[in-house]
Parts: sequence; structure tokens; C-alpha cells
Amino acid sequence: MGSYLDIANSGLLGVLCTIVIVFVFIQAIVFIRKAWNRGIEIGLDKTKMKKVLTNSAVFSIMPSLPILTFLLMLMPYLGRFFPWLRLSVIGSGSYENLVANMTAQIFGLDSVSDPGMNLTIFLAILWSMTLGILLEPILTLFGSKFIQKGLGMMKGKNQQLMNVVMTCLMVSLFLILGAPYITSFRNIPAVGATAVIPLVVLITSALATLLLNKLAAATGKSIFREFSFPLSLVFGMVTAIALNGIISF
Repeated sequence: MGSYLDIANSGLLGVLCTIVIVFVFIQAIVFIRKAWNRGIEIGLDKTKMKKVLTNSAVFSIMPSLPILTFLLMLMPYLGRFFPWLRLSVIGSGSYENLVANMTAQIFGLDSVSDPGMNLTIFLAILWSMTLGILLEPILTLFGSKFIQKGLGMMKGKNQQLMNVVMTCLMVSLFLILGAPYITSFRNIPAVGATAVIPLVVLITSALATLLLNKLAAATGKSIFREFSFPLSLVFGMVTAIALNGIISF
């Protein structure tokens, strides 16, 4: 296991990842500057633009907490640099974690934390995480025009059918991603009581989301609803850590 981590934590990989992250950071700065200049051109008030810029920066911190948690989860098994790269560019914490574990399972491991991890599996995970996420920007680049045209035609013919189709697609996606966690209790004979942790985390995260939405409705403060997703993720992760500690103890 140490051999592949030597490469995962090597200075060369760190430099390569840093180059990409710096490029993305500069790109963000360029877009902010262009947006600022455009705002001045169309006559927007500078004070209001500064307020929007400050508020956007502040309100970006809370949604980033789950991403930081996923980063800390992956670093012990994928090294210090590559998780940092993946969670700084395109993708999400849930995607990176899901693909990493799926790739490890294809090689017969339980997850990326399995002691059987080696350099071959590590490289396969790197390629899977990187190539898998490229589909979205490629589809956006070459297919967005056709997708929008098709959606427009469907919307024009039957708005109600359009809503049903899109809802079914989203529900199907959630079910595909959630099925392994909903049925996790079936692994109790193989891995013990810890198999129930994914299901409990799913339930507690859902309850946390419902509670935050009710708080938003009761208080009239939309901030509870806006941050319900990242806060429910953090709550679920804390629950998982606590349960794992209790069961292991």
C-alpha cells in the first residue's frame, strides 16, 4: 500500500495538480473581472456590485464544507494532491467518492479504504474519476444546442408531459444512487452492524433537510432552505462518524 501512496504523494503529482488548479483559479479571476467591467458598462452601481461580490464569497463557504469533508475522506487513500485537484475543478464530492469506490469494487475490493489497494487500482481510479466527468462538458459543448431544441419542442407540445418526464428522470437518478444505501442492511451477515450506517445516515440526513425547510417556513428566513443540502450532508457525516465509533467500541 505504501508504494502507491509514495507516488500519490509525490512532488511531481503535486506540481501537475497545482498547475491545473492555478489555471482554474486564474480563469475564475478573469471571469470576475470581465463581469465587473461589464457591470460598469451597463451602468450598475459599484457599491451594489461590491455587496453582491462579498455576499457571494461569504455564502460560498457553507456549501463548501461537505466538499472539504469529502477531501479529508479521500486523502488518506488517494494521496494529498489528486483529491484536491478533483474537488477543485469539475465534479462534486459525492461523484468523486462514488466513482472511486465503484472502481475499487470492480477490482474486488470493498472500497478505496481496503488494504488491498495498489498502484494499478489507484491509477484506474484516477482515470475513471477524470474521464468519467469529461462527458458533461463534452455534451454541453457539442450537444447543448440539440438538447435545448428537443426540450423546447417537447415543452411546446405538452408542458405537463415535460414536467412529468423531467421529474421521473430526477427520481430515477436518486433511486439509482440511493439504492445501495437503502438496502445496506443486507450486508449485515458479511460486515456486521456497520452495514446499517448508510441507511441510518440517509434517514437522518433526510430528517435534517425536512427540519431545516420547516424552520425556513416558520421563521420566514430562506437561509435555512438555501443551506439545507450542505448542512444535511454535514449532519449525515457526523452521524456516520458517531455511529461507527459507537459500533466499533
